[in-house]
Amino acid sequence: MKKSILLPLILMFVIPLLFIIGTDQTAFALTYTKLTGGTATASSSSTSPALAFDSNTNTAWTSSVNYNNSVDQNIRYQVSSPKIVTKYKVASGSISGWSLQGSNNGSSWTVLHTSSQLGQEITISNTTAYTYYRITGSSVLTGYMQLPMQVPYPPYQILVQVPIYMMSVSELELWAQSPPATPTLAGPATDADGTYAISWGADPDATSYQLEENYNGGSWSTVYNSSGTSTSLTGRSPGTWNYRLKATNSVGSSAYSATITVLVAPLPPTPAGAASPNYTGSYTISWNTVTGASSYQLQENIN
Repeated sequence: MKKSILLPLILMFVIPLLFIIGTDQTAFALTYTKLTGGTATASSSSTSPALAFDSNTNTAWTSSVNYNNSVDQNIRYQVSSPKIVTKYKVASGSISGWSLQGSNNGSSWTVLHTSSQLGQEITISNTTAYTYYRITGSSVLTGYMQLPMQVPYPPYQILVQVPIYMMSVSELELWAQSPPATPTLAGPATDADGTYAISWGADPDATSYQLEENYNGGSWSTVYNSSGTSTSLTGRSPGTWNYRLKATNSVGSSAYSATITVLVAPLPPTPAGAASPNYTGSYTISWNTVTGASSYQLQENIN
């Protein structure tokens, strides 16, 4: 009896929760662009630094060998124009920990994040565009090697086992958040009193929206600049009002939306007519001409 009661209760709470979680993840998914086409360099190399940016985790950049002690090593990536990196991943490698850093001159560096989590996409809070990005860490012990050493007694040379320190990265992926997509506007095609709303869909990449209007093809002016997805407009005079919108975030702005047009045309006044008694069933109904009217609709009822 208890099982039959508990199961419906569990399902009643769990199923809506799963639906909400799934909806939120979809609604707030940001758009990123992986950085490609840049130039890879490193503090030292026994294999090419470009191997850390070739989208192949079976290849890797490896630093030169250092004996006896660990030293700091780095691998860096230069892009053609400054980018705001907000997500990155160190796929795998011989590295125990690192700091992700950014620079615009290749010599002065700002620490953006520190981690030791290999194989995980890491989102960071960065709002500055940099031309250079690098990860810096210490080389790690990867093995031992026997090296000959001269001694002043027979046999005058012995083999000494020394530790080998290296740093390697199979893949360093850097992503920059993308500008918002081009928005789509919605509004009435016509309006009678000059009061109406213009709306648009939410973009998870956008932090603000700028709505512009012009009157009868004149110059554009901003009528809204905030984070909402609609605005109400009042006091628009009769005529043609055009609207366009762009979305913005810390990376940049979208292209302008397609222009929509709202025609403000007040309703014509009620026409004045004359009626007189008629006993034959045949008669003419007339009315005064109304300025602004393009057609007239005459209705009748009996009794």
